[in-house]
Parts: sequence; C-alpha cells; structure tokens
Amino acid sequence: MVKEQKSYKTKKNQKLTNEIIMEKLNYSFSRDAEWFKKTMIKIQSVKDELDKKFYTPEKKAQKFDFLKKLKSKLNDYKDAMKFSEKYRKIRFFERRKFERMLTKVKKEILATKEEDLETLNSLKEKKTKIESDINYVKYYPKSYKYYSLLPNHDKDNPETLKKVAKMRKKIEFYVNTIYNLS
Repeated sequence: MVKEQKSYKTKKNQKLTNEIIMEKLNYSFSRDAEWFKKTMIKIQSVKDELDKKFYTPEKKAQKFDFLKKLKSKLNDYKDAMKFSEKYRKIRFFERRKFERMLTKVKKEILATKEEDLETLNSLKEKKTKIESDINYVKYYPKSYKYYSLLPNHDKDNPETLKKVAKMRKKIEFYVNTIYNLS
C-alpha cells in the first residue's frame, strides 16, 4: 500500500508535494544558516580588530583586576546579606534585653537618694556599660559573624571574648567619632 502524498495548490495551480516543499524549506534554511555564519564571522573579526586597537595588555590586566575586585565585593555583599539575616533575631532580642535593663537602671538611679554616692556611682557605671552594650548590638557590622554578648553556652571561651573586645573597641571608636554620642 503506497501512501498518497498530499498536494497543495499554489496561485499558479501547480501541485506541490511534500518533497518539493521540504526542498524549498531546506534551501532557504541552509541559505539563512550560511548567511548567519558569515555575519557572525564578520562580527567576531570586527571585535578582534577593536580589541587589538583599543585594548592593550595593560588595560586587559586592569580589566581582569577590576573584575576580581568586583567579584570579591559581591561575595562580601552576599556574606553580609547572609549574616544579617542569620543574626537578625539574636541582635533584636539582645537589644531589647539591654533596653529593658537600661530602663530599670534609670529607675533605680532616680529612686536612690543623692546622699548615697557609692550606689549612685555604681548605678551610673552600670548605665554606661549597658549603653555601650546597646551600641555594640546596634552598630555591629552586618558583614561579619555576630558574637553574642549574652551567649547560652561557651561564655568563657577566650577566642570569642577577644573578638568581642576587639569589635567593641572598634564600635566605640566609630560611635564616638561619627555620632559624638559620648
């Protein structure tokens, strides 16, 4: 049993078979593919000529250095986003705790009599320490891992204590110079 080929009529009443249509399509496709290939070769040659004229090896090296720096900054930014999301709740809860402690100390200062200087001075010292803790939590850089001031475990780990002290000094310097809060 032989398949009958569908025939199509054109304006000139010519019968076109599937084979004839496929030949025409293949011809146009191959012609377009050759044209595309030739134009891509021309575009690439123009790009190469421009690179030779305007990009010296020094400029290429500068470009690669710039791209490396940009990539490292993007990685830092990704880290900052990751750390800011990760430690967001911890910082929020610590700040709230310290603010509550500050209000309690302020009430105690108002409640103490002026005659009792020792307790008044100790409460003022406590107040300044709590304020520095609040500044630590508020102004801790988001691009670094956050070290808690109220940890649940490893309270006496010397490495974390050193890192906290170092960051506390940086933050105090930052707050004192930029904001002039002290």
